[in-house]
Amino acid sequence: MRIRTAATAMFGLPLVLIACSSSTEPREDLRLSAVPTAITLDGQSVKLTAWAWRDFMPAVPPGGPPLIVMVSLPDHLTGVSVGHVWILYGDKIWEPAVEPTPKPNEWHASGIPTWGPGESAVEVVAQVRDQSGNQFLVRDAEVRVGAAY
Repeated sequence: MRIRTAATAMFGLPLVLIACSSSTEPREDLRLSAVPTAITLDGQSVKLTAWAWRDFMPAVPPGGPPLIVMVSLPDHLTGVSVGHVWILYGDKIWEPAVEPTPKPNEWHASGIPTWGPGESAVEVVAQVRDQSGNQFLVRDAEVRVGAAY
């Protein structure tokens, strides 16, 4: 287990997160659930959009495919980036590596445990950095886990 610290613009205080590097463990810090669902960038209210699914095509690895999560911010924003993503599921938290996609303002995270699909919903929290280097946390509160068959 490793401890991560992220700045939160919401309170201006450090936010200590307990995250797992290779397995899920009970979430010990529930403050991520309190992260706002919108932030203000360049005077505009901005929401995070997230999708989560598992790809069961064409072959399924032992234990099933990992969860894939995509996050995006509105296309009109310039100079923004996502540095970290946290996936919350029940009393579990996962901090996967996040990478940009070819599409502007979109990022991809995978290798997340085999939660869902179906009735499962996760919360997705992203650390957003604006063009001035300011950091904000924003949350998509209920992301249904889908599947591709």
